[in-house]
Amino acid sequence: MEFVRIILTNFRQYYGNQQIVFARGSHKNVTVINGPNGAGKSSLFHAINWCLYNEGIEQIGALVSKEVALTKEFGDVVECSVKIWFIHEGIQFVATRIAKEKKVPVEIEDEEEQNEEMKYKSFTLKRLPTEDSDFIVLQENDGNMDAVPDPNRLINNVLPRNARQYFLFDGEKIEQLTRPDHDHEIREAIRNILQLPTIENARDHLNIVIRDLTKEGKKGSSGDESVLYEKIEVLENKIDEISNEIEIKNKDLNSTKELKQKIEDDL
Repeated sequence: MEFVRIILTNFRQYYGNQQIVFARGSHKNVTVINGPNGAGKSSLFHAINWCLYNEGIEQIGALVSKEVALTKEFGDVVECSVKIWFIHEGIQFVATRIAKEKKVPVEIEDEEEQNEEMKYKSFTLKRLPTEDSDFIVLQENDGNMDAVPDPNRLINNVLPRNARQYFLFDGEKIEQLTRPDHDHEIREAIRNILQLPTIENARDHLNIVIRDLTKEGKKGSSGDESVLYEKIEVLENKIDEISNEIEIKNKDLNSTKELKQKIEDDL
C-alpha cells in the first residue's frame, strides 16, 4: 500500500476541504507533517486509521468540525468525511468513509458569561449509527473507477487489521512495539500480511480431500492395491504424530526462551 493523497472534509480541526499530497518516488518519498499542539497532527493520524479501519476514534469525541456545526440549527445532521487515494500492486484505489452527527443543545449554567469559547460549549455533536454505505472503496479499471463489492475485506487483504498497528502507529508509543511480549503479535501480523493462514488452510483442506479420496479408493480396491492404501494410511498417521510432536516441542522451546529472557531481565 502506497498513499498518494488524502482529503479531509470537516473532520475535526480540518474545516472545509483540506488536502495533503504525499511525497512519492525514489528520491523524495517522506512526508513530514509539522505544526503546534492542537493543529491537527494527531487528527490526521486518527483520520487515516478511521477511514481505512473505522478504528481509533473511540476516545476523541466528535468527528465533525465544530466550525461547520456552528452554521447549523439544533437537530440538524452534519457530516464529515475522509478520502484516501492509495496504490496497491500497481492498481489505484480510493477509500472514502463518512460520519454523521446530530447537533444537540447543551444547557449553560452561567448564561451571562458570553465569550468566544462559549459558542462552542452551547452544543454537542451526537454520533449517529453507521451504515454500510458510509464506507466505499473504488478501484481503477481501464480508466474507470468501479466500486469494490466488499471494501472491508479488500483493506484487510492489503494490510490486515492486526498488522496495521505496526505501520500506522503513534510515534510517541513506539517503545511499546519493542517489548519482548510483542514478539508473538508481530510474528502473527507478518504471517497475515504474507497470507500464510490462508495458504495453510488451503493445504489442510487439500489434505482432507486427499484422505477422503484415498478412503474411497481403498474401498474399491483389492489385493496389492489394498495393501498399498493401508501403508499410505499408516505413513500419513505417522506424519501427523510427528507434526504434533514438533508443534509441542516448539511451544516448549518458546516457553523456555521466555523464561530465560525473564531470568536475564531479573538479573
